Amino acid sequence: MQNMSRHIEEKKLDVKLSGDLDAACLFDKGALKIVIRNLISNAVKFTEKGGHVNVVVNKNDRNISIEILDNGIGIPDEMKANLFEMKKDNKRRGTDNEKSSGVGLFICKDLITQNGGDISVADNPEGKGTIFKFELKSAS
Repeated sequence: MQNMSRHIEEKKLDVKLSGDLDAACLFDKGALKIVIRNLISNAVKFTEKGGHVNVVVNKNDRNISIEILDNGIGIPDEMKANLFEMKKDNKRRGTDNEKSSGVGLFICKDLITQNGGDISVADNPEGKGTIFKFELKSAS
């Protein structure tokens, strides 16, 4: 996380957390940290200097949803079809030439589905940012 903080500072990104921050969910704490860290790391990696990343937590009677939104370079349509799979063509460089393995989203999907949740990516046009959303069962 320290490396990510440094990267956020170097890129001069505005990162905000908002919503129902006291919401509790039924999810393995360690797995949740991995998922959130990976999705924020991706947002940072694919957002230009001076951009923004927002993490929004919403709660309803049955679910908690967490959205990670950025105003970065977005995802090409040809990558969206198998974004959550282990594929060679899921790799690309970040806005500062950061490396990407294409494995992180596969791991996120696996952890989320193992814990009874679901993950999706909004169908934004390339160049218009990215929105990842995952939903988990509420603890209340």
